[in-house]
Amino acid sequence: HHADDHDDDANNGGGVDGIGSRLDEVLSLVMKSDRFVKIGHGVKMDIKECRRSYPNAQCFKPTGGGGVGGSGGSGGSGSVVELTSLWKNNNNGNNKAKDSPSSLSDMTLSILNKPLDKSCAMSDWGRRPLSNAQVHYAALDAFVALKIAEG
Repeated sequence: HHADDHDDDANNGGGVDGIGSRLDEVLSLVMKSDRFVKIGHGVKMDIKECRRSYPNAQCFKPTGGGGVGGSGGSGGSGSVVELTSLWKNNNNGNNKAKDSPSSLSDMTLSILNKPLDKSCAMSDWGRRPLSNAQVHYAALDAFVALKIAEG
């Protein structure tokens, strides 16, 4: 048993706002890198909510030049793609798509020809552990976001 073992336990569980300093370090590499594109419907608001929920975590803090949750860009600021903006740009000939932000469900129906089950959207996401339905819902949201981005 090493003296460091207690530090490892603290860094994996407690650490920075309860997410663990090692997790914060890894997430910082992903969130602030242009190599990893963060894409989603309302993703910038999600990142802002993470920033509010974990104020001491470095992974959600904005960096210079747009930053995570900002306008994206280069120089290690982290690439963030908002599906609503992508949708409007790709559908600029369609006034309805251009003038009104579309829901993820609308985009999924239009591109994948299948409705998106949103039954877990208003469930208690603060409850742990998440239910199997919530985990499935989150994975499906991520999957359809990627499919929509691929067009």
